[in-house]
Amino acid sequence: AKSNGCMTCHAIDTKKMGPSFKEVAAKYKGNAAAEGKLVQALSTAKGHPEVKAKGDDVKTLVKWVLAQ
Repeated sequence: AKSNGCMTCHAIDTKKMGPSFKEVAAKYKGNAAAEGKLVQALSTAKGHPEVKAKGDDVKTLVKWVLAQ
């Protein structure tokens, strides 16, 4: 998350420019489609600014955020 610039706008447990990772995890808790939806948003820069991470790195980051 740090090396891909995520921490510029997000923090683990406090809101910055974007929601905290814990807020994101709470929002999508129990939603089976959450991982796919977030990976899609991050990979296509639709609904979220373009990210440096690509491919499997995006999937890994999304899984990590949802585990918060």
